[in-house]
Amino acid sequence: MLCCKAAASLCYVSMESGESGAAFFCRSNLEVQNTTAFESSVLAGLLNAGVESRLAYTGHTSLRGSTWRIPGYPVAIAARGLDVFSAHISIGDFVFRADTVGRVVACVCEHDAFLVLVEPMAKVSTVSGHSDRWRFAGDAVAWMADHVELALAWLREDGGTFVVLRM
Repeated sequence: MLCCKAAASLCYVSMESGESGAAFFCRSNLEVQNTTAFESSVLAGLLNAGVESRLAYTGHTSLRGSTWRIPGYPVAIAARGLDVFSAHISIGDFVFRADTVGRVVACVCEHDAFLVLVEPMAKVSTVSGHSDRWRFAGDAVAWMADHVELALAWLREDGGTFVVLRM
């Protein structure tokens, strides 16, 4: 996991690297004067970690962590996490599907189809070239797991909005 606090923003990234599952940390009180250079540096580091993770990809999708049955859906199994392609998606993560963002509330396998149940969000404004401000916008929906991309970082702001960083 990578935690970074900049003068203008706070980033939280859930990222594991390769088979070792190594976590990356930086000081939580890091003072950053040039946020553009800082954002570029974070993106470059995460891109490299993502490439390494994809090189180690074994080719299968699977649920991760504790599992449970979803009431009313006897063939659906939910879990706290999901490995898809080389990404590790967990409850609470933010994911993109095309130009839409959602926060994961469960990872599901139903009839050999892997899904993420997300709370969808609506875009409020653009913050930078790689980040936007979002607000929750409706009830949970199911997205195909192989159609989502894990957000790099997110920040909860006052007022119920989130700034979400994308690649």
